[in-house]
Amino acid sequence: DEKSRLLNSSEDTVKIKDSNIDSLLTDNVAQSSEVHKLKSSEANQKEAIQSLEEKIEKNSRCHEEALSKMQEEVERMKSHQDKNEVDFAAEREKLRAALDEKSRLLNSSEDTVKIKDSNIDSLLTDNVAQSSEVHKLKSSEANQKEAIQSLEEKIE
Repeated sequence: DEKSRLLNSSEDTVKIKDSNIDSLLTDNVAQSSEVHKLKSSEANQKEAIQSLEEKIEKNSRCHEEALSKMQEEVERMKSHQDKNEVDFAAEREKLRAALDEKSRLLNSSEDTVKIKDSNIDSLLTDNVAQSSEVHKLKSSEANQKEAIQSLEEKIE
């Protein structure tokens, strides 16, 4: 009768261990899936950041070219100051409109930089949270392995 009780107890312990192992395997699969999703998200964000940086660079070049053209135009206008004052005012208004447009583009570029910085901060926050979660899961897994080992030692 004592042997039957010990056998039943051992079988129960094995069932508990099997259940714990199944749970750990399920947790590991879920964790791996989450890590994969986060890495994919990180890669997508890096691509978006790179794209935004390229757009900013392009906008900056356009702005510099426009400023250069405006400076050339100002120099040309200075050399023709004796022209009709009405013509000069019209040209000045065109330049002012062009400068306003380029200023708007520069502001847009600065907004894009702020968005990029926000995306980087978000990505860093996500990475810290992910690292913390992975650490917690590994710690939990290690504790469960210790519990399983302890139970196995008790069985022996």
